[in-house]
Amino acid sequence: MNTFEAFGRCIDRCESFIERRFAVALLFSEEFSWGSSDSGAHVAIDQLGIVLWQQREIEGHRVDFAFTHAKGNERLIIEVDGHQFHDGSPARAEADRARDRATLAAGWSTV
Repeated sequence: MNTFEAFGRCIDRCESFIERRFAVALLFSEEFSWGSSDSGAHVAIDQLGIVLWQQREIEGHRVDFAFTHAKGNERLIIEVDGHQFHDGSPARAEADRARDRATLAAGWSTV
């Protein structure tokens, strides 16, 4: 898969406008090199050994973006949902809290 195809796959996997904005900002950074995997598009920051996963399942929950480090336990989840997504949906907000508790128990931090 070439860089253009990988970029298109990443944008296609975004579920909202704000996810596309976040992905584009990251992916146009000069630090990133492209790749893909069976579980979805990812972008590696080669110099630091950091890998960005998009729409990855973690502890039974789908997360927007997840950063992992190739040489250690550092794991960070980035959720980019805004008020519009959660307004009027206490069930959605509770599902997000349940996701955050499950992933935290497994060693992930969420922003």
